[in-house]
Amino acid sequence: MENINKGLLHRAFSAFVFHPVSGKLLIQQRATEKITFPDMWTNTCCSHPLDDFEEEKIEKDQYGVKVAARRKLEHELGIPQIQTPIDKMQYLTRIHYLAPSDGLWGEHEGEIVPSWFR
Repeated sequence: MENINKGLLHRAFSAFVFHPVSGKLLIQQRATEKITFPDMWTNTCCSHPLDDFEEEKIEKDQYGVKVAARRKLEHELGIPQIQTPIDKMQYLTRIHYLAPSDGLWGEHEGEIVPSWFR
């Protein structure tokens, strides 16, 4: 919370996956082990582009966050990257939000939101 209280942001993304016919949104319940917002229901997948991966730093056309979203969708939900092609991702918007979790941890993010129909 120290950085949050200073007003510092970090890069993040939320990925929304929709059913191609019904349009229903795939949501998930966060793991009990998560530092922030454990056990809460949330969007399909959210995380952060990693500074260790040059490809995830590319800002043009939100390319880096799309690469990061593919990585995390495979990691968290087992969706193979072949099923989440970057050229099919649609940029939705940017979100700025601040949310304390438990007093020690929280989120203060400038977030990019990609989505696609699966």
